[in-house]
Amino acid sequence: MKFDWDALPATLESKMLPGTVGKMHLTGLARTAMQLGNVQLGAEMLLAAWEADPLDGMLAGQLLAFLPESNEPGLRTVLEGLAKAWQPDSYIQRLQEQAKIDQLFSVLENKLAGKECSLFLLQRAVELGLTLRPLEWAKQFLESPWPENIRPAIEYTLSGVELMLGDIEQARDRCRALLPILPLSGVLNRIAECELRMGNRDQALAVWHDALAGRPWDVSTLLKVHDVTHGLDQKVSFLDGPVNIFLYTFNKANELDQALGTLADTALDNAHLTVLDNGSEDDTQGVLAKWQEQFGTDRFDTISLPINIGAPAARNWLMHTQGAAERPWSIYLDDDAMVPHDWLGRLGAAVEAYPDAGVWGCKVIDAQFPHVIQNADLHPRPDYAEDGVFPVGETSDLHHQTFDTGGFDFLRPCASVTGCCHLFRTDTLLESGGFDIALSPSQFDDFDHDLRMLLNGKKAVYQGHLAVRHMKQSGKLSQQGGMAYFNGVANHSKLKAKHEDGGWEQIRTFAHEAARADIRRKAEQLYED
Repeated sequence: MKFDWDALPATLESKMLPGTVGKMHLTGLARTAMQLGNVQLGAEMLLAAWEADPLDGMLAGQLLAFLPESNEPGLRTVLEGLAKAWQPDSYIQRLQEQAKIDQLFSVLENKLAGKECSLFLLQRAVELGLTLRPLEWAKQFLESPWPENIRPAIEYTLSGVELMLGDIEQARDRCRALLPILPLSGVLNRIAECELRMGNRDQALAVWHDALAGRPWDVSTLLKVHDVTHGLDQKVSFLDGPVNIFLYTFNKANELDQALGTLADTALDNAHLTVLDNGSEDDTQGVLAKWQEQFGTDRFDTISLPINIGAPAARNWLMHTQGAAERPWSIYLDDDAMVPHDWLGRLGAAVEAYPDAGVWGCKVIDAQFPHVIQNADLHPRPDYAEDGVFPVGETSDLHHQTFDTGGFDFLRPCASVTGCCHLFRTDTLLESGGFDIALSPSQFDDFDHDLRMLLNGKKAVYQGHLAVRHMKQSGKLSQQGGMAYFNGVANHSKLKAKHEDGGWEQIRTFAHEAARADIRRKAEQLYED
């Protein structure tokens, strides 16, 4: 399992640091490796890219060129079958390009249920359906009769859907049956994930070590296996002192009620809640009165403003409320975020693992489609076209290229974490200068705050073993438009301009070094174990 990280070209390593998941990201890594002359590593990465989307017949055809004739005949037969069956449908492509989502799903459903079904249609139905429809919608098409020579790829895809549905034993057994035909690290990873979720930790680790032996450069798996090996995936450690929990809200009475309800089901003995109502016109005041009675006025404060002052100003107001400075910890929580019962202990474990960080955050999943990751650890986004160049102001989107099958369940430093749920030491928060009101009414003010802290030597830390459900759709689920969209574009432009004159290069360097040192340390620990 030992991998010579020092022999890896620096430009390639920097692009691997965000992780090794996602078809597009892995394809970019493969291209970079081959451009740098490491064809074998590039072929391994291209194979991993295909494993991320086994129904992609075009990628299967490209992979065939790098697979020796004598190597894995079962895999070659599957890839040849996929490549031959791949027939793009221009009408489907046009509907997708025009974002005619409802019409697209209607056409896909009619064709796949009739006589016009094809691998291309199935791949599009699965890719889009897993994001925008219940999991069962895509599963029904995967379970239809398909030619035997491509069936293993469909079975592997089906195992991922079963894992997300909670049919864990079925997913494990399906992958075990596939191993003779597809003896791949991706299949081993899925078996290991199933074993872990079934409580078979030793079996999971044994399988994961086999997977890493075949793919020791797999950063995402390495991080996950390290945490399971050392029990960090189960660790809870409560914060040493009272906690401020800050929420601000605007016209989200129903969501706020649910968010406060999940908070009430957790251990909050050492916490004080403050909710700022940003001029709501719905029943927010009634919701606040209800929960203030339940929590008690000694533990629950409200602030009611006549107008909406925006997110950054609301955050700043909350951090300066009376008594807040006396509590050593402060957490901002969205008014539509639902936390699990052990959320404070999970954040405490992140603090214990990385006590010198400036901010600690979590994985955010969609409340309606919990297999969809809205946010995870953010790193400077690689530009695969030119070595060593990172687009200004852009962050990695690997969590949008895949689904939540365990690939982001790890704890590590990064450039930024989501503002949906993030923890600060109160004194550090008060010394940070607050959130920039130039980024009002919302979007990117939390990101900018994390970047400023990073430039001051305080990194962000991602706690992927804490998943917070978010009731607002975002990322690849969101079809946001209108003023909110254009405000986001404008704020992003402000953010990019704000950190010009070398700021982005410093951000990239600091984030790169923190992630690099962390990965190498964990790789060495695993090798010693």
